[in-house]
Amino acid sequence: AVVSTQSTWATTKQCTCPDNSVIHHVSSGKKKMFENVEKSVWHAFDYMAVETGRACAGKNKLKVLTSNIGHVMGVTGAEKGLDDFQSTPTLTFEHTDSIFRKKFSLIFLMR
Repeated sequence: AVVSTQSTWATTKQCTCPDNSVIHHVSSGKKKMFENVEKSVWHAFDYMAVETGRACAGKNKLKVLTSNIGHVMGVTGAEKGLDDFQSTPTLTFEHTDSIFRKKFSLIFLMR
């Protein structure tokens, strides 16, 4: 069965599979919004990376950013994903983006 639901950002279709699992088909509106938020994260990272010559940003500042995004998105402890990189006080954008996608993409797109 296919059901259309109206969300804050766009319409999402939900399909119930034979095993009663649910598959959500993310609308292009939500995907575009996630991409825009991701761009904003890049700009914040770029600003924080000025101190290190734009190669990486301080983990403490990234924890604050991740925690704030997590608070808005309703993800408690999102900043703990940065603890996977204990051996370094800084992170590249690739690491930051990986954590952002891991912690927020599914939650963001399914709302």
